[in-house]
Amino acid sequence: MPRQGKAPNRRSQAHLVLLCTGGVPLPTGASLRSLVRGNAHAGFWSRGGQSDLSIDCNSPERAANLVELIRERRYKPKPVRRAKIPTKVAGRMRPLGLPSADDKLVQEIVRMILERIYEPLFKNSSHGFRPQRSCHTALQSIIKGWQGAKWFIDIDIKGYYNNINHEILMQLLKKRIADPQFLALIRAMLKAGYVEDWQYHKTYSGTPQGPE
Repeated sequence: MPRQGKAPNRRSQAHLVLLCTGGVPLPTGASLRSLVRGNAHAGFWSRGGQSDLSIDCNSPERAANLVELIRERRYKPKPVRRAKIPTKVAGRMRPLGLPSADDKLVQEIVRMILERIYEPLFKNSSHGFRPQRSCHTALQSIIKGWQGAKWFIDIDIKGYYNNINHEILMQLLKKRIADPQFLALIRAMLKAGYVEDWQYHKTYSGTPQGPE
């Protein structure tokens, strides 16, 4: 849960955003792959969904071309390939979004930028989906500071990723991010659509969900 308090320095935010929008030279080739390799989760470097190209191919020209497409506002995310995979509940399936190799790389860079902007806003007691935090760090904090409780609340929002309102999400992002080109890049990702059973579908709400 985000904490109330001082917002991140907007100058540092702008510097990070400019990495994707053209004000600061972006890393290319091996250095770009090295940057993302150090931050990506396991399985990130697998083959993409809508392209036969592997993201780990040794092509500085390809990375540089991707950077120029973003800077010149010509980058267009491809529709993700949607597959169904089993959930932890027997007999229940959930959609899995498989982006192309190029889109996966751009998504990871955007994730890194958003993490730098929003990570300082979270409370120290928050452990979910954060760097260097997990259920193990949550248990350690309980051991150190446990004082008892009357209630335990476990909440699961059904179909959360499929029903995220794009307009509300963009309005929330605008509260912390002032760069219109970076926001347009995120909106383009949300509106890219998906392909399921060889049929293209527009996306009016929701976001692609990756592996858990």
